[in-house]
Amino acid sequence: MAKQATAKKVEVAPQPIVETKKVTTPVQPTKPKWEIKDRSYYLADNKSPLLFRLNAKHSYLKPLLYFDEINGDQKELRYATNQNSPIKNEQVGEVTLGQIVFMNGVLNVPKQNQNLQKLLSLYHPGLNNMYLEFDAQEEAIDELEDLELEFEAISSARTMDIDQAEAILRVEKALRYLL
Repeated sequence: MAKQATAKKVEVAPQPIVETKKVTTPVQPTKPKWEIKDRSYYLADNKSPLLFRLNAKHSYLKPLLYFDEINGDQKELRYATNQNSPIKNEQVGEVTLGQIVFMNGVLNVPKQNQNLQKLLSLYHPGLNNMYLEFDAQEEAIDELEDLELEFEAISSARTMDIDQAEAILRVEKALRYLL
């Protein structure tokens, strides 16, 4: 009779439990929420009259309308100092109409006046045409670009040949004479 082979017992080390993660779709960035802060507005084209009154309510001659893309309709706007919304249909009860006045080309709106800030920043059709909202970060970027251009001009002027610099100076002087 043939011998039967005996199986050896092999001990297997315990295996770690592997957790599988579910694949999720990337989260789409959302629009930044309305930030409550003091805001400043200034007239476009460096205008700075003593007083400038911006249209604060809808009228036949000076329409003040906002197109709502979600509902597809136009909404009438007006600045009411005792209401929470600048949209006329959302205002309830008696309203106290206010004026929007720029003094010396600037209008500072405190954070407590959210109704006026939303009207000027979100709804008013004059934004970026008649007036602009002051953005410190955007201003800093513009200043940085100007400084970089100035530095580039200075460094290229230092490395410029003397004959080329003289030619540029003559053209500049001739242009000033003509003007």
